Amino acid sequence: MAFVLGFTVLLLSSEVLAVGHVFPNCASGFLASNDICNTSLTIGQRAKALVAALETDEKYGLLVSTSPGVERAGLPSYEWWSEALHGVASSPGVQFAGAGDFSYATSFPQPILMGASFDDDLIEAVATVVSTEARAFNNFNRSGLDYWVRIYEHLPVLPPLPLPTWVIKKKKKEKKEKEKEKKEEKKNEERKKKGKKKGNPLH
Repeated sequence: MAFVLGFTVLLLSSEVLAVGHVFPNCASGFLASNDICNTSLTIGQRAKALVAALETDEKYGLLVSTSPGVERAGLPSYEWWSEALHGVASSPGVQFAGAGDFSYATSFPQPILMGASFDDDLIEAVATVVSTEARAFNNFNRSGLDYWVRIYEHLPVLPPLPLPTWVIKKKKKEKKEKEKEKKEEKKNEERKKKGKKKGNPLH
């Protein structure tokens, strides 16, 4: 029950009940007299009103990732398990076209592999592409906007892969070079200060 209520709150707060931006019919039919259509109430109150009006079998139907919806209540089917494990590509709940626009999306390596790169700029660039493509698909009613990037299922047995030896050596070398450059800069600054003092008749 708590899950169904939370799911209903999510739908109400996002104001999108399915791909296609379909809303319950509050003008006539089953929901016309239900408090879910009373916009003066809080989202929680409206969600409780809807859940209370659903049959047990209808509630069960909302507990799976591919919800069949509740036709009599005007709730359409909804795929709420959308994840960007590889980006928008291959994500459940995304409707790809047979050809042309929206027939594909960029596919990226899994987060566990990208995490092994330890490259913040790379991950930000990938996330930017994923979010841009997700908004594009959503703007044309081909997906929702809830995408989950998950690595937790791998963590107990597969932590982020260790860096190869050559990468570690390279990073150590770069660190030493930076430290050397800082020391040289410090020495140059001290020389400049000494030179100024010698050229100043007041010293």
